[in-house]
Amino acid sequence: HSLEAANETIGGLANEFQALRESQYGARFVRSAVEGLDAIVMTLINVAKERSAEDFLLLNTITSENGNGIKGVRAAYLAEESELDATERMQLLAAANHCERLIWLFGEMGRDYRAFDRE
Repeated sequence: HSLEAANETIGGLANEFQALRESQYGARFVRSAVEGLDAIVMTLINVAKERSAEDFLLLNTITSENGNGIKGVRAAYLAEESELDATERMQLLAAANHCERLIWLFGEMGRDYRAFDRE
């Protein structure tokens, strides 16, 4: 279920990223978001392969609501980029929401691996 939801979310994110790349601010947001998501995916891969306590802890930390990762990025971009028009702001918000959903889903996948190991 999580993989299907992630696939659907990635499709929506790709559409938003395509539109955002056309502006300087949007392109910068896309680069930052891709780098952050890449780090999370690499950590999830380590969880799947190694199943070490350190990897579980790291993934849980970077995907938890307390991490505020994408929330902080979204707030910074919206506060900083007063030059964004309403359409760009909506695209940025939509992309940030997709990122937030992916981060949560990747955390869920990691917790599923952890639960499976405990059984």
